[in-house]
Amino acid sequence: MGGPRNDVRNSEIKVCPKSLVKEIQVYVDMIMMHCLKPIHPLRCATQNQSQKWVPPPAGLVCVNVDASVSSSSSSSACGVVIRDHKGMCLAACCQSFHGVTIPEIAEALALRSAANLARMEGFNKLVFQSDCLTLIKKH
Repeated sequence: MGGPRNDVRNSEIKVCPKSLVKEIQVYVDMIMMHCLKPIHPLRCATQNQSQKWVPPPAGLVCVNVDASVSSSSSSSACGVVIRDHKGMCLAACCQSFHGVTIPEIAEALALRSAANLARMEGFNKLVFQSDCLTLIKKH
């Protein structure tokens, strides 16, 4: 009962990136619909996993990143979603990293992928969000 993400991670199944982006968008929409809880409006990055995602102030975009590590395949992967103050998905991507099995490094690479995507899409007023507290504290 691991779900599609674990099925892909633990097998040789190849997933179309567009299909994965749609799944991520649906998942994030579901989370927003059921778990949206206001916190300080000028801060998008959480340091407590009990806090919920909130839209950034108008004029900024929120860049959400997450990474997953698979020690058995000596790799990791990340997902990036960029949303505006209304919660609308503006861009998304995913990337895999072969040979990366340390969670903090995978999250750092996810943030780098997010910054590259934001730059390519022309966004320059950003707020980043990651669930990797050790990385957030290293600012």
